Amino acid sequence: GADYRFTDTRGTLPGISGEDVQIENLNLFFGFTRKDLWELSYNPSITRYSDDELNDNVSHSFTFDIGKAANVGISGWSLNLRPIFRQSNEILVETGRQTKKTIYGATLAASRNVSSNVYLDLGYSYERIKADSFSTRIEHSVDASIRYQANKRFSASFGTEYENGRESGKEGIDRINTQVAFMFKPTDKVRLYVETGFSSRKACLLYTSDAADE
Repeated sequence: GADYRFTDTRGTLPGISGEDVQIENLNLFFGFTRKDLWELSYNPSITRYSDDELNDNVSHSFTFDIGKAANVGISGWSLNLRPIFRQSNEILVETGRQTKKTIYGATLAASRNVSSNVYLDLGYSYERIKADSFSTRIEHSVDASIRYQANKRFSASFGTEYENGRESGKEGIDRINTQVAFMFKPTDKVRLYVETGFSSRKACLLYTSDAADE
């Protein structure tokens, strides 16, 4: 599969103060399943920036879904465990520039049908992040959302996420994201996804460069 995303930063991109930068993302998806028990996915992503100071890049992501295809359920909850490996070269708020980073982690997702068309989705994520030339940090996040599934073609959701990132023995960052999302599938192979929202961030000293420690 594949999807395309266009973003206009409206002057909010870290390190590019006051300039509008357009970002294009092309994501490809390749999946391998085993007897409907697990799924291995590979997701290369191509990112292009309109600003010549930013380098276009290709990132790679691997996920291993346990329970998704098997539809593991406990007391009405549908559960999914997903180990994650991801490499990218993206712009971080903490560094104010493009930064190569590698992520190892896992997510646990739970979903429950609370009425005929309404679902409660919960999630927990653990990530160990190693950024180029900076110290490793640990991030934990929890999220919750209400999803309205009108039919197999259209759904809408409202949710919030709390994220906590810390370095060992150092201050970190707390962030709350709130968003509204809409998804429309005109066909089984085409999906349109629109989201809007806001993020509240408590910025602290998160990284300490190796050069600064010398």
